[in-house]
Amino acid sequence: MKTLENNKTNILSFVKMNLMEDVSYSITIDKTVGEFSYVFDNLYELNEFRAGLNFVSFSIDLSLIDIPGGEYKLTLSDENNNDYGTYICNVSDYTFVESESTNDIFGTTIKISNL
Repeated sequence: MKTLENNKTNILSFVKMNLMEDVSYSITIDKTVGEFSYVFDNLYELNEFRAGLNFVSFSIDLSLIDIPGGEYKLTLSDENNNDYGTYICNVSDYTFVESESTNDIFGTTIKISNL
């Protein structure tokens, strides 16, 4: 399972396959329940396909996009329409907020917001 977090730049890694080349890639995420779909085009491998590395990594910037949280289907493909797999992806859109209570019982609690 892959995980993406809103308001962050995320790095996703995949196992490098023999057919992969140093071209641009696309990552598409489709919500499993609902009709949300997002496409991230023109992604280039962060390590420039260095020999000896068994993984490829791509950067997904969600600092300017707010994607609804939940389960998505993530598909990796290249500019030649070669499909390199489909994965389950969780988009996290919640934040942890520490309690400001001075009460001894609730003073160290954490609230999850944006659910």
